[in-house]
Amino acid sequence: MPTTREALLAEALGDLARLLDRAEALRVTMDGTHAALQQASEALTAQAEAHEKRMALVAEAAKGQVARFIAQRADEAVRQAVQGQAQGVARPPPASASRPRATDALLTHLAAAAVGAAAAWALALYLGVR
Repeated sequence: MPTTREALLAEALGDLARLLDRAEALRVTMDGTHAALQQASEALTAQAEAHEKRMALVAEAAKGQVARFIAQRADEAVRQAVQGQAQGVARPPPASASRPRATDALLTHLAAAAVGAAAAWALALYLGVR
């Protein structure tokens, strides 16, 4: 007949065997999780690179739009100044100059989008997405 000590020892060995089985199952699960995280990291890196290229294109397009807008406004201002001097009379600006144009809103949104994208890109680089 087994003693109490032997019974407790047998029960402890059984508990240890169950614990080892659970640890082995956890190791297999951890290996699978590691592989999934590695794939997710690689996919995120590829997406970040593609996003970086798209944002560079958007920023270049926005810079071109802004440059054309500034050149157009400068040409208009020079033309008005030359006309005013040629006439010898300073005219008040037309009423339409105080109203925002539809293109002004579009350019404002483009500039905001470019700045936001640049800030997001810089934050992603700072946080180590790459």
